Amino acid sequence: MLVKSFAKSDTLDHAAIETHMLCFYLAVRSLLAAWELNEALQVLNENEANTALHSTVGVSFDHSTAGDSPLETTALQLESSVLFLKGRVFESLENRGIAADYYKKALRTDVHCYEAFEALVQHQMLSASEENELLESLPISEQCSGSERQLLHLLYQSKLKKYHAPCEDPSTLPLPLSQLSSNLDLAVSQAERAYYNCNYQLCGDITD
Repeated sequence: MLVKSFAKSDTLDHAAIETHMLCFYLAVRSLLAAWELNEALQVLNENEANTALHSTVGVSFDHSTAGDSPLETTALQLESSVLFLKGRVFESLENRGIAADYYKKALRTDVHCYEAFEALVQHQMLSASEENELLESLPISEQCSGSERQLLHLLYQSKLKKYHAPCEDPSTLPLPLSQLSSNLDLAVSQAERAYYNCNYQLCGDITD
């Protein structure tokens, strides 16, 4: 009820929305939750036209230095979240093509935006080859460090279309990730991949 009241308020301050990203983000989420899709899209388009999407509380940031400070990291996360919301609005309007484009933009802006990745994969928005192309195009090396790069790549790869992907024995994971060989989510993904690739022996070995 409070969300809908906020979304439909006649005193919605568009100037504040355009200036302060957190306020803007909350407003769009509220409009989306209230199913005010056209109003949400209008607010998003106005914000994008005024280039407020590339600043937060008056602070600009550079993608090439992503993660250099907590403030820059927060700014990128907010930008990614707004792009994800725009994707959700377009998907709710049944424009899956544009929605997929915004989900991909959100994920490339912040590779940790799992919601965008999940929307693309779970909602079957990409072909198998497009999924792989997206994964390889993500700036994981720039936004992650050390074993986190391998971990994120592995976790995303495990969610791709399993009937097109080669199946690997989870016991052969790289040494830094070997402790994940008994992870339930990863085991389920690997077992499904083995099953879809008709490797029933490996599927049975994983699930035993």
